[in-house]
Amino acid sequence: MKAIASYIMRGPFQATTVVSVTAILSLIMPFLTYISSAALALVTLRQGLNAGLIILVGSSAIFGAFTYFFTSLGQVPTALFGFVTLLGMVWVLAAVLRYTLSLAKTLQVAGGFGFIFVLIVYATTDPAPMWQQVTMQFFAPVLEQADEQSRSVLEEQIVEASKYLTGLFAAGIILNCAICLFLGRWWQALLYNPGGFQQEFHNLRLHNAFAIFTAVVGGISFLPAGVVSAIAGEFFSVALLLFYVQALAVAHASVHMRKMSVGWLVGIYILSPILLKLFGVVGLIDTWANIRGKVRKSIGKS
Repeated sequence: MKAIASYIMRGPFQATTVVSVTAILSLIMPFLTYISSAALALVTLRQGLNAGLIILVGSSAIFGAFTYFFTSLGQVPTALFGFVTLLGMVWVLAAVLRYTLSLAKTLQVAGGFGFIFVLIVYATTDPAPMWQQVTMQFFAPVLEQADEQSRSVLEEQIVEASKYLTGLFAAGIILNCAICLFLGRWWQALLYNPGGFQQEFHNLRLHNAFAIFTAVVGGISFLPAGVVSAIAGEFFSVALLLFYVQALAVAHASVHMRKMSVGWLVGIYILSPILLKLFGVVGLIDTWANIRGKVRKSIGKS
């Protein structure tokens, strides 16, 4: 990883090459999207907004040309839009982190992107039927092969899940942006400030006002208030995702302070996606309870 980061920082040509090539390869190996976006984040974090913009524009042109000449024309707009959107968001977040030096503030800006996405969807369409149609198409092969009872149960589940998919989709986008940003920041620390990212992540705590906002929209989502409740529920999904990240920071810091085996973190990463809401609530509680401070105190007393 350090070798990749060093190559990226050799100059704009090298950085653009890494971003473009990994983005093109991500069409068949999607995980490479993280490398592509993290490379842009690294350049922006280290050299500033303008340097990152040059890489963003150059790699977008190369990616657009490749998709135009080597994929079906129908794929080009979707692929290019997805690429530019993800990289654009990571570029903005890297700039925010560079100038605020705060992972918490940067994550809250990322949450703002998610809230804007939710509002745009609700302003332009009725999201539940839209997601229901998309999901039905996705599960069409399964529905065709299922018996009548199983098909009926699955269709009911799809209809119910479609009510929440806008917020979950927005949360997924924000999580991907956060992963790319964190990888870029880790590379930066690896090259210029070893251990710096670990310390920043261990101390990650979102602002009290953001925690209050999250609790309020969570409460509103249970009220019979129609669209208002629905939007509040989508906001809650996005905000809770950010507190899930905070809960992971609590776990990392606690394991580090207690000098526990890395196996604990492996177990947490296996369980946390299954118990995402529970972890999100733990992160929310930590904003006021300061779990890491209590762990630090208990170690001092022992």
